[in-house]
Amino acid sequence: MLTTGRTYRLESGPKALTWDRYSELVQRDWRELLNAADDHDEAVFQRFLETHPCMVPGGQSMSGPSGHSAFPAALITQPSLPGFNEHIPDFLWIATDSLHIYAVLIEIEAPKKRMFTKGGQPTAQFTQAQTQIARWKSWLGEPANQTLFCNHYLMDALPRWRTFIPQYVLIYGRRL
Repeated sequence: MLTTGRTYRLESGPKALTWDRYSELVQRDWRELLNAADDHDEAVFQRFLETHPCMVPGGQSMSGPSGHSAFPAALITQPSLPGFNEHIPDFLWIATDSLHIYAVLIEIEAPKKRMFTKGGQPTAQFTQAQTQIARWKSWLGEPANQTLFCNHYLMDALPRWRTFIPQYVLIYGRRL
């Protein structure tokens, strides 16, 4: 038997936030998270930034705004680096401008970590984070690895005459 009566009702959801209101709420939540930084490990900050990719630098490269969107219009979280078997980045933007393709590899560390000891020496944690960046630089410094990277992230969809430029970001500690 076929019924013709409605068994559901469509309703409109809430209105989208304006950018100004969204920005205000995200900044408030970020400050609250930072103020409780001693209670959280890096994973909490990773999840927050995954939820709010506008807070992660590099979407249009670290060279400044270009007017181009990130490719593929997304922040890539925990990106694999084909053939690289060490610590992977926390985030990756593939940014472009008219002449370049930027692979922006980003490492975040929990804000409670200190950069320097009371004696002014770099902490072991800070040195370890810098070493991770140095290893990515070394790996992406090899043309064969750049080709692997570009093939893995389907950058053949972008014009190949653009120059490939890796960029590296370490987000470490916080200003008090």
